[in-house]
Parts: sequence; structure tokens; C-alpha cells
Amino acid sequence: MQHGTDWDGANLTGWYLTEKFDGCRAYWDGRTLWSRGGLAISMPPDMRAALPDHALDCELYDGTDGRSRCAVAARWGRFTDSMRLVVFDSPDMTGDQLQRLATVVGSGRVSVAPLWVAASTKDAVARMRQIQARGGEGLMCAEPGRPYVRARVRHLLKLKAAF
Repeated sequence: MQHGTDWDGANLTGWYLTEKFDGCRAYWDGRTLWSRGGLAISMPPDMRAALPDHALDCELYDGTDGRSRCAVAARWGRFTDSMRLVVFDSPDMTGDQLQRLATVVGSGRVSVAPLWVAASTKDAVARMRQIQARGGEGLMCAEPGRPYVRARVRHLLKLKAAF
């Protein structure tokens, strides 16, 4: 999986922004859904049927208060009806994040995370505050043009600090 680092004040103009969901990070390898810790996750048939045969970097998500429910689903396969898989990237596809995500078709309980382009750093911070005001965690900010790298990278930043 690709992992970001904390925002260090870098100019975010033109960067891709997605909500930083507070669920359980997951990786779909085209056949099996894996937890961040390497546990195979047993999914409901309707969720499994909506997944492609190529890799996805994603997260189990069940609302801003659903982290513990997602942990139960990842560990014991107990999914709620409202739980979904939110896709952030398609690692095996070519192009930058926006191009890679264009290859993913969301369906049913699988959706692509909404992505915005930051007009400025001030715009990114304002979006982060909006997300936090409704109980969300913050933003992930991806530098355009970068390939997916299975490592901790400096071109993917977590913007969640209170200002």
C-alpha cells in the first residue's frame, strides 16, 4: 500500500484532494481483500461482485463513527448494511491518480472517493475544515503526475491538523 506523510506546509495548489476516511484501510489484489495488517477479509457477496480483477487501494468505511464497526468487519466478516468500500487508487493502472481512478467503476457498495483539485492551499485547508465540521478526519492530498508507489511517500500528504 501507498502511505502518506503529514502535511508540512507545502503549497497544495493543483494537488488532488480526497477525504481521509476514518475506517479500516484495505487492499484488493484482484482476488482477495486484505487488511493493512495482512489479514484476508471475508466480504459480503454483493461487495465482492462489484470488484474488478485488478488491484485497488481502498478503505472499509461506515460513516464518521464507524471505525470500530469496520474493524469488526475486517477481523470477523461482520459487515453492516451501510458499510462500503471506498477506492482511492488503482495501483496497477497507468497514468497519474486521476487517470488510474478513471478505470474504476463504482457499483453498489463500492465507490470511488470523490476527488477535487485544490485551487490553493487556502482552498485545501477550507475543505479540510468543512470535513472536520461534519465529524470527518481530514484530507489526503496527492501531488498530480505521480505514480503509485507501495511505500510511505512524500507526494501523498495527510491534512488533518486543527488550525
